[in-house]
Amino acid sequence: MIRVGTSGFLFPDWKGIVYPPDVKGEDALTYYEQILGFDCVELNFTFYSVPSPRSFGAMLSRTSDDFVFTVKLHRGLTHERTVGPLQPKLDRFKYSLSLFDGTGRLAALLAQMPPDFFFSQKSLDYLELLKDKLSPFPLVVEFRNPSWAQERSFEFLRDKGIGYCIVDEPSLPRLFPYIPKVVSNLGYLRLHGRSSHWYDGEKARYNYSYSDSELAVFVSDIGGLEEKAEKFFVFFNNCTNGQAAGDALRFKRLLGQAAGKLPDRLF
Repeated sequence: MIRVGTSGFLFPDWKGIVYPPDVKGEDALTYYEQILGFDCVELNFTFYSVPSPRSFGAMLSRTSDDFVFTVKLHRGLTHERTVGPLQPKLDRFKYSLSLFDGTGRLAALLAQMPPDFFFSQKSLDYLELLKDKLSPFPLVVEFRNPSWAQERSFEFLRDKGIGYCIVDEPSLPRLFPYIPKVVSNLGYLRLHGRSSHWYDGEKARYNYSYSDSELAVFVSDIGGLEEKAEKFFVFFNNCTNGQAAGDALRFKRLLGQAAGKLPDRLF
């Protein structure tokens, strides 16, 4: 089963493009599911702050029982992992997820590791620690350092039951390459866009819209991988000016799935 959504669902520049201009923040997620037709979302704000269980509870209450979430790990567990004691960070983050227990609606935790996270035995040990400490929630890892683009990395993930996040981003030095592969029962693809202005700030980095021919390649690749995973998630992270939502809806249609409608300029 392939689920398609966006990396985040509420951005200031989405009002008037993805959502009506007067949409209230508390209504956006319901609109995202009921009007646009998405059945999953990747929550990225958790990278910057650890929400209370009550915050997640509100999102659960505003969506149907069929709607699922993936949650990005806080930067204290990925980018600031060596700053301060680790266990309190793990405990706090896992406590924030407590209302997901038993619901089946938290599909995965995403660990986006930073560019300075090189392939090494120490790094392998750390990923195994994260997987064990954050159990029973499935863990998926996104690499930013190209030293992980080797078969030993995939063998490790496969052996430890950790998911691998396929990434699509510009073909620029120091970025991780596109390697379509599934190593666990959960497939995961993040589409960041291919902006040539990757290093010019976030707005420029994610200012890109995929063409139909580019999307068709992903449809073909996923078709060859879907049977290897029980679940497969595709999240568009090219969020500038709502392009992620437009591309995700076009992608759903290419997969033959029902999708909502955005203004024509996003298609």
